[in-house]
Amino acid sequence: MRKNLVFALGITAILGLNSFAETPKFSLGATGGILINDGITGARHESRRYVVGPSVEARFTDHFGLEFNALYRRLGATSTFNGADQTIVNRHRGNSWEFPLLGKFYFSGQEKKIQPFVSTGWAFRKIWNDGDVTTFGPGDATSRDRITGSSDTGVGAVFGGGVRVGQGRVSFSPEFRYTRWGAQSGFPTGRNQVDFLVGVRF
Repeated sequence: MRKNLVFALGITAILGLNSFAETPKFSLGATGGILINDGITGARHESRRYVVGPSVEARFTDHFGLEFNALYRRLGATSTFNGADQTIVNRHRGNSWEFPLLGKFYFSGQEKKIQPFVSTGWAFRKIWNDGDVTTFGPGDATSRDRITGSSDTGVGAVFGGGVRVGQGRVSFSPEFRYTRWGAQSGFPTGRNQVDFLVGVRF
C-alpha cells in the first residue's frame, strides 16, 4: 500500500511541475456515479451502488489541474455465523465519506471541446457504522445488540482516466476511477474499488 501511495504522489508531483507559477482557473460542480464492484468482503453485499458529492477543480495550465471531491456512499452488508447451538446475524449499515485529491493531466488544451485526461493521487475515507447483532439461541431465545461507532481513517491510492466534454460555462467529465485502499478496521469493505463517475463543472 505504501508503494502505491508513493507512486501516486510521485506521478502527481511530476504532472504538476512548474504549474503552480500560473494563476489557476477554478470550476465548481458535482460528481456522481455508480460502484462497479461490490467492495464488500466476508458478507452479503447490500450497499447502495450510487456515489455523489461536490467537487472543485483548479486548472493551472492547458494540461494540468488538481481536483478535490467529497463523495458520499451508503454501505450495507449482512454476515451470518452458524454455531453448534446458536446463529449470529451481523447486520452492518454505514455512511461513508471519501475525500480524493487528484492531479490531472489533460492531453488537449482548454480550447478543445473534447479533452481526454488521466488522473492519480490519494483519497481518505471515514465510515460511520450503525448496525446490529442478533443472536438466535436454542428454542425461542433471541438477543439483539446495536452496533454504533466509526472506522479508523482509511487511505487509498487512486488512478483514473476519462474525458472532459464541453466548452464555456458547463462541461461533463465521464471517467473510470480505481482506488486501492489500505487495511481499514470498522466495516467489511474491500480493498479494490472501481467506480464509473460523471462530473459536471460550472
